[in-house]
Amino acid sequence: MSIPVSAQELTPEWLTWALRQGGRLADGQVTSASPEEIGVGKGFASQLYRVKVEYSGNAESLPASFIAKLPPVLEFVRELLAAFGLDRREVHFYQELAGPSPLRVPICDWSALHPEVGYGALLLEDLHDAQVLDQIESCSLELAQQAVEDLAGFHARWWDDPKPMGSEWLIGNMEERYQAVAALYGERSQLFAKRNREWLPSKFRDAMGSIARLVGTLARRAAEPGSTLVHGDFRLDNLILEQVDGTARICFIDFQLLNWGSGAYDLAYFMGQSLKTKARREHQELLLDAYHDKLLAGGVEGFSRTQLGADYREALLAATIIPVMLSQTLSDTEETAKGEGEEAEAGAAQLPGLRRLFSTMSRRSVDAVLDNDALGLLDD
Repeated sequence: MSIPVSAQELTPEWLTWALRQGGRLADGQVTSASPEEIGVGKGFASQLYRVKVEYSGNAESLPASFIAKLPPVLEFVRELLAAFGLDRREVHFYQELAGPSPLRVPICDWSALHPEVGYGALLLEDLHDAQVLDQIESCSLELAQQAVEDLAGFHARWWDDPKPMGSEWLIGNMEERYQAVAALYGERSQLFAKRNREWLPSKFRDAMGSIARLVGTLARRAAEPGSTLVHGDFRLDNLILEQVDGTARICFIDFQLLNWGSGAYDLAYFMGQSLKTKARREHQELLLDAYHDKLLAGGVEGFSRTQLGADYREALLAATIIPVMLSQTLSDTEETAKGEGEEAEAGAAQLPGLRRLFSTMSRRSVDAVLDNDALGLLDD
């Protein structure tokens, strides 16, 4: 059986095979499968389908639906995922690290990587009764604090842990990857500035070359003590809110950008791009305190609140990687949408959400950099 790349390939036969491969289905088989696309316009690095299933034999106790995460329709995005090993990292996370992780993540019933082209697919637990959060709309202070405390527990669990540090799929070619990202950052800075020319301050635009050089040093930072497993895409669109016995619990998804480095990156990315600017300005110090307290409670030693503040400022600069990269993805998607066929239709469907996301992430991240005088680190 191959890795499915479209809804048409999510057949009863394929699902029966995958659930048996994953150890979920021992007897009986899937007799019908009804895929429905979800999350249209919310992301571009995958296709998501809710697959409703029926069974025969002794399988009636199995879930009535699953979430299938398939490779993206757009070919240039597939190539990007393969080049940077993004699906590889997510598949390995579910296979090796999801179990011992303190984060609530969906149960993964099947996962695989294509051995030649490098993209992968997942069959995940369907959290159909949970609330999908929205990065653009942001969230309450209470929920933001719960998210950063959960994040701190995750970072504390893996702080200087030798297991992920020794994983080739996570650490391998890190220096080359960051150098490649730094080069792309430099190349795409002009496009980012052009798209945001109506409001982008000149001092940020002029500093983008220096930020690119900073990005090129992040592999060295990851090799230093005080590093940990980093989610890499820690934003509200990747958080799902469940209600368990009347208590809200966050479930975390999308580990394609999993990395190793400073935990402050996740924190800066979340606070600088998922919180509205006014709320981040008002509550930033409280959330930094909450994160630090949870780190210490998780057993982290020798990491001061002062050091966290310094790491956070630097991470705000590094986190601008995402909107800068997104500027080119947006342009490529606009060009694809002008064509014909399945790829053009998929690109056109993604454009409204992609434009809103790019605009929101760009403005909030630059505001956070300037509010914290992070550009001053480049002078130092």
